Amino acid sequence: MLQSGDKVGAMIGAVGCITQEAAPPNTYLIAVAWQGMARTVAPKLSDGSVFPCGKGRFGDDRLHRVVTTKVQIGSLSSAGGTP
Repeated sequence: MLQSGDKVGAMIGAVGCITQEAAPPNTYLIAVAWQGMARTVAPKLSDGSVFPCGKGRFGDDRLHRVVTTKVQIGSLSSAGGTP
């Protein structure tokens, strides 16, 4: 339970990004980027480049924070074309 004087906060400068993945079909990468309060390490992709969602938006990429999830949307049409 929060009490008077407790430190709470919110994301600073949050931005969301949605990218369609090449495979499997109907798969999307959802990312939320925001500015951290202290410098750490810039989030990187597996090839070593800085994560694109929010890149350069916070001045110093060491303040850049990102959380991601992948979502796959099922096909709602039937195989035969009729429900």
